[in-house]
Amino acid sequence: MRSTTDKASFFSRHLFRTACQCPTRLYYKARPEFPEARSNDAYVDHMRINKKLLIDAARHMVSGGRLVTRRGKQAALAETEELLNQEQVILYDALLDYEHFIARIPILEKEGNDWRIYLMGTKVQPSQTQY
Repeated sequence: MRSTTDKASFFSRHLFRTACQCPTRLYYKARPEFPEARSNDAYVDHMRINKKLLIDAARHMVSGGRLVTRRGKQAALAETEELLNQEQVILYDALLDYEHFIARIPILEKEGNDWRIYLMGTKVQPSQTQY
């Protein structure tokens, strides 16, 4: 959401849910002068590591793919489009553009005209709800 980085045009599911719940929170998330209080939280760091392990395990299960390595929105879009010209391909971190929406797909499998998209998500809930 920040205009100074390449991630400016990404509007994730998380940001969409945040905007639906409280538009003011979305305003503060989009401003670099308001850092998140949880950014240095050890628990958040632990969840990032777990997500990376989950993605690595999924890539192992859907093996034989090619990682979209170019960084930057336009470069990654061009590389993804170039690789999708093949008849059969598996892409990791593919970037797709449709109208005004951009999506980074963790695993995209293409066989002819059939596409499969694999998304990974983690959700943590406390073991006991406290009132």
